[in-house]
Amino acid sequence: MNARADNGLFRWRHACERAALMCAVACAIAIALPTFWLSLASAAFVLCWLAAAPWPQTRVLLAHNRWAQAALALSLWLLLSACWSPLPWEQALRAVWPYRKLLLLIALMAILRDPKWGWRMLYGFLGGFALLLGLSYAQALGFAPPNRWHTPSGYTSHIAYSTMLAFVTWATVWLASAEPRRRRLWLGYAAAAATNLFFINTGRTGQAVFLLLLLLHAAHAFYQRWRWRGIGLTALLGASLAALLFVSSPTFRARTVEGLGDIERAQAGEVNTSLAYRLDFWRNTVELAQTHPWLGGGIGSYAPEYATLAARHGWIGARVSHNPHSEYLLIWHQSGAIGLALLLLLGWAHARENRRLSPPVSQIAQGFLILVGVAALFNSILYDHQDGHFYVIIAAALWSAGRSSPASRHPVP
Repeated sequence: MNARADNGLFRWRHACERAALMCAVACAIAIALPTFWLSLASAAFVLCWLAAAPWPQTRVLLAHNRWAQAALALSLWLLLSACWSPLPWEQALRAVWPYRKLLLLIALMAILRDPKWGWRMLYGFLGGFALLLGLSYAQALGFAPPNRWHTPSGYTSHIAYSTMLAFVTWATVWLASAEPRRRRLWLGYAAAAATNLFFINTGRTGQAVFLLLLLLHAAHAFYQRWRWRGIGLTALLGASLAALLFVSSPTFRARTVEGLGDIERAQAGEVNTSLAYRLDFWRNTVELAQTHPWLGGGIGSYAPEYATLAARHGWIGARVSHNPHSEYLLIWHQSGAIGLALLLLLGWAHARENRRLSPPVSQIAQGFLILVGVAALFNSILYDHQDGHFYVIIAAALWSAGRSSPASRHPVP
């Protein structure tokens, strides 16, 4: 009787774990879809994961994997910072909620033991993003209505769109080099993504980070062959590529000129453009963070402290910030230098895991981490709903896919 019950429990948990894995693929697809679908897929994943109860695997993961340990440590410290938050307890806990995605990362890693599921998640994301890319082209050509931001970025903001677009371009180039049977598919996808990135997309973050990835890769290759002369060649290549884009792409040229103009006006004391607002937010956030540098002001403290600062200076409207648009500054302000150190530890541990992956996933994952790390300078990557899910879901997928052996590194979904 007990053996029959144990066998039934095993089958139940196995079925729930498989359902959780299918929901993980659905989460990857839904990253590029409207927010409702991503929330629905992630909620379904959590329910199936809890039903599968993979507690032994989770304990082993947390005992041996420093990346998972760093994610847990950061999430616990952010939760602990609610103790000295100026907000009421219920509001402080709601302020912690956006960082639940760190626990989602651990949950995904605990069940992604078969690399096939990591590949399915990666391919699922690329498939879902293809719909968003097609919608972007349709909006640019006038075949689809504009979004609420009036940018050709589908149903998402141009900031999140450009970040994902840069990753898609980077990933498909590497997949084209590693999968001969699908090379034409990946090259076509990469060409469509790169064209959109520099000729249609209006997000500067994705453009800048993709150029940075290209130059870093070129610098590494050139340095190995020509040593320091290769670094000079990389600088020449970067200047030539930027000049070519400036001349050939009206969108790239307009956004570059606009950005330089915003910086000049900000230096002249004018705070009336998006970039000038960000520079102002960063400067003021550093000033506020220095009043409680080690422990921070507590989770959720940024908005009320900035409102007090704005009232003291008589700032109104767009000059009153609820978000510094920098994950590093937001973490430092709310959870202090300890929280910032844990965030950097998370990045270091992630980079350490990436070095253990097999190609081409190792190259894709290294580029992904650089992309997210640089984007977090200008955006609240972990805090924001779509960007945060993009990080944890794709990071977990690449970690799983890259652990396959060379003989089975490209399992067919």
